[in-house]
Amino acid sequence: MNELKRAFAALLIISTSLAVVLLGIFASLGDSALSASAQAKPCQAPPGWELGPAIGPDDTLEEVARRNETTAAEVRAANCLPEGPVSLTGRRLYLPAPP
Repeated sequence: MNELKRAFAALLIISTSLAVVLLGIFASLGDSALSASAQAKPCQAPPGWELGPAIGPDDTLEEVARRNETTAAEVRAANCLPEGPVSLTGRRLYLPAPP
């Protein structure tokens, strides 16, 4: 029985140590991510852009950009959209104002 108690105590110490190490790693990652985002240029619609109509369920970012004579990258940047797939249905995006 004493061996079982010692094994359990050792396991508890190891798991606690591992948790402390992992918390330190995650905390340092969070700090670097915050400092990087604090230095990042805030997104802002370029001059002459305005909120467009709500995006339909079948629209893609590329189609919306093409219809508005711009690029998907410019629309993404002006609207603070992350890289990769983004659900746009119902959203209103900043787009170049019509001529």
